[in-house]
Amino acid sequence: MFGYKQVTHKLMKTLLFIFTFLLMTAFQNTDNIFKTEKIIFSKKEIGQKKIFYIDRPALYNINITHIRIFSGHGYGFQLLYSDTGKSTIYYTNDRYSVTPNHLNYKTIGMQTFNRFDLRDTILSGQQENGLYWKEIKKGNEFVGYLNIPIADKVLFDKSLETLRK
Repeated sequence: MFGYKQVTHKLMKTLLFIFTFLLMTAFQNTDNIFKTEKIIFSKKEIGQKKIFYIDRPALYNINITHIRIFSGHGYGFQLLYSDTGKSTIYYTNDRYSVTPNHLNYKTIGMQTFNRFDLRDTILSGQQENGLYWKEIKKGNEFVGYLNIPIADKVLFDKSLETLRK
């Protein structure tokens, strides 16, 4: 007969195997959910070469349009999905201009956002059309999304965390 310690040890090994298998499967499946986008700004355009990478949700074989934005105070980009809701991911380092989410501030009771506040800030909410938005301010940089259905919100939240230079 098996003793209590032997059964417990065997059960723990089995549970550890199952947990490891599930964890590996979960990470394998996320590889197909995201696609890395590369956005390049040349030295001629902004005074120095900058390359941005972001892992964006690869949804429904939807086309993505890259828009690079230049202003007198900074630069940024938008990734526009061709879905019916016009889902968008954006980045900007121009604290003097409004972000694509500036109209959504009112959905959380703000008329405007103090862009000169030095604190890092995360704002998010539900748009009047029922879709979702989010904006993260770190220093003078803003990254966010808008027009996101609830079913895709977790993927877009994860995407914002992957922005790198």
